[in-house]
Amino acid sequence: MSTTETKVQYNIDGVALVGVRLNKHNEHPELYTLITYGADDVLLTSGKQLLFFTMPEFAGPAFALFPESIQQAFPPPEEVSFIYDLAKALQIVRHGRLDKEAIVIDCLNFIFDLVQTIGIAIPDKNKVALYNLADYLTFDKNIGVFFQNHTHTRSEITNAILWCVGVITTNSMIFKPESELTYATLRQ
Repeated sequence: MSTTETKVQYNIDGVALVGVRLNKHNEHPELYTLITYGADDVLLTSGKQLLFFTMPEFAGPAFALFPESIQQAFPPPEEVSFIYDLAKALQIVRHGRLDKEAIVIDCLNFIFDLVQTIGIAIPDKNKVALYNLADYLTFDKNIGVFFQNHTHTRSEITNAILWCVGVITTNSMIFKPESELTYATLRQ
């Protein structure tokens, strides 16, 4: 263990490889990352920067960037467990009536985790709008009714999501396996 690493106990059940689809014209995700699941969600980071990679095959090398305690407790994931389809979520928010597959709520929860990890507060107006939508979609898939019965507009929700995506983007880096990154160098 490096001198810069501190021993942290995590309450997790495993590590998942997840994809993020950003472009509605692409069939597959453009970005991937690793996230733990269980009581503690631990995202792959370098300081307060989120780490993404462009190919699922990079999951193995990226897994080595997790703390040693996680690496010793779990194997690296070999398959994509979940795809956060941000392109589809935005389409549903802009024009949809139903979110049958819970795409929007899944993306919102992922966005909330990412923004919380980098430690930037969502502006109050955006936070209220997004959390109201998330609360609603937890129990009802009819997003059209949400916009009929709430003061939040489709445009307001879209802009709030895009604000979060901008903050996430400017606080992220793309991991390449040939880089010199290791868990120890990330924590220096």
